[in-house]
Amino acid sequence: MKIKYFYSFFICLVYLSVFFISPVNAGSKKIITGVDIYSGWYTDTKNQGFEYLGVGLDHKIDDQRVLTAKIIADYLNYEYESGTEIIKAKVPELKLFIGETRLYRSAYLTVIGGIVKRNTSFHPDDKSNSTRGPKTGLILETDYTRDLSERLIINLLGDYNTIGHSLWGRGKLKYLVPSNKITNKYFIGMEGIGEGNSDYSAYRLGPIFEIQKLKENLSILFGLGYRHSNSISSSGYFSIDLYHRF
Repeated sequence: MKIKYFYSFFICLVYLSVFFISPVNAGSKKIITGVDIYSGWYTDTKNQGFEYLGVGLDHKIDDQRVLTAKIIADYLNYEYESGTEIIKAKVPELKLFIGETRLYRSAYLTVIGGIVKRNTSFHPDDKSNSTRGPKTGLILETDYTRDLSERLIINLLGDYNTIGHSLWGRGKLKYLVPSNKITNKYFIGMEGIGEGNSDYSAYRLGPIFEIQKLKENLSILFGLGYRHSNSISSSGYFSIDLYHRF
């Protein structure tokens, strides 16, 4: 999968978000000012992985608009082929975002942008790689969630990073499992993830299971599936994502 396809994916993601959300009243759904904590961990059977920790703030502007800000620290490690060598990359990163969330009758759309600072190291060293060393760039992210029915939800998330022209996108489709419990919600579904930059691209596909603990405002999402990259053979993966609102 080449990087140009990720450009097409990201552009389609933005246009689909706009297309599916026509301007309507916000209905009875409320916007609540609050602080969010994000955390997650991913690994595969080739010892490649990704971890992140972030804090978000939502501040109500009016009944349909929210000022959204985030700060996220993450760490990525991956491998790729360069000639006859396998290069191992380690990428710590810090991202600062600010933008707006718009709420609609059965959906929301967040568009935020900001600054990213990254320091990429390679072993053995790859001096020809344009992402090598400390870099500062710009980042744009869009996040779209829509209730397709009372039980079926779609989420599309994508971001573009000017450092190495990096792109990352994820689509989730999840179904609310009928349950008698009033304190928890359980979802099952599927996710597809694509990512890439100037030297690396990969995709993941697999089932997901989510638990939402309503009283604690806590969500725990588990993912498991198949992963393939442009340079390393196919592998399995496992991921956990945590979300908590104060």
